[in-house]
Amino acid sequence: MTANTPTDYETKLGLLEDVYTVLDVEKILGGNEEQIGGFDLICKGTPVKPSQTSSYSCHLGCFNNRATQLKKLAKVTAARLAQHHAQQQAHAQNAGGANQGSHGPGHHPGLQRR
Repeated sequence: MTANTPTDYETKLGLLEDVYTVLDVEKILGGNEEQIGGFDLICKGTPVKPSQTSSYSCHLGCFNNRATQLKKLAKVTAARLAQHHAQQQAHAQNAGGANQGSHGPGHHPGLQRR
């Protein structure tokens, strides 16, 4: 892909960035996102419909500020990942505390005293 103008370059680069975000190679998205960058979810088994109070029937043709949307997605994802990490740390500490209590202080699995 080549770009003719700086705006064309930004548009095409944004498209590629959004495609890689949608592909989610790193497996960091939750899977329930309805909008990622410039892409909108239109079908998830069945067509996605806006809420009853909505004044539109779809996002097609709507202004989509991808920069604002990506910032919101990053915040939500970072919060979810931080919570997941904290839960893993708490679980590891609980498991470590249980192991330490059953083997005595200073015991390390795989090491033996002589």
